[in-house]
Amino acid sequence: MAFLGKGKKQDMLQLAEELGINATLNMTVPSIKIAITNSEGYEEEFVKNLYETIIANGKRLEELERAEKMRLEELVREQALKEKELQLKFDLERFKIESGFRVNDESNDSTNACSVTSNLNLKKLIPDFDPKQSDISLYLVIFERQAKRASIEKKEWVGQLLGLLPLEIVQFIAREPEEQAENYDYVKKLLLKRFKLSPGGLSAKICPTPEKIR
Repeated sequence: MAFLGKGKKQDMLQLAEELGINATLNMTVPSIKIAITNSEGYEEEFVKNLYETIIANGKRLEELERAEKMRLEELVREQALKEKELQLKFDLERFKIESGFRVNDESNDSTNACSVTSNLNLKKLIPDFDPKQSDISLYLVIFERQAKRASIEKKEWVGQLLGLLPLEIVQFIAREPEEQAENYDYVKKLLLKRFKLSPGGLSAKICPTPEKIR
């Protein structure tokens, strides 16, 4: 009868039901035990095996429910992460669009020639920046030269540069105050600092001499 001390009250109620014993939730555990052991045709070994099966099935069900709960929680976390990523992308696109509108508004008083050249997209002239493959200081040197050759006004450089940078770096820049995030010199220092470089103290390996660049 000691085996009846295992399991939960719910397991014991299920055992009573399997044995055809009328047991209710308002009964105490000892009274349920007595009802089982005093039932007609009670065989300890049979009841023990049946009870152990009920307990094992209950544990498996709990494990399945726990696994399902964890799965649902993971789905909720993934959904929240996706929504956050979508929001970041949305904010980034809005940042780019708003920056473009401001640049266009400021350029309305420029000459027609400047207006035409300002529409030039440097993505056609410079490959996207790859942090794993490219050196940021040299990349910015090339970017500045191409921007000058294309007669792109400096106030438009940040907008052009954002289109060449990975999403992670653009988000990094977008976190800065609006006025600073649109200032190329500030953004340049920010990028050099992020990659642990100094605008005035770059080695020859990092920033080649003009002769080497030419």
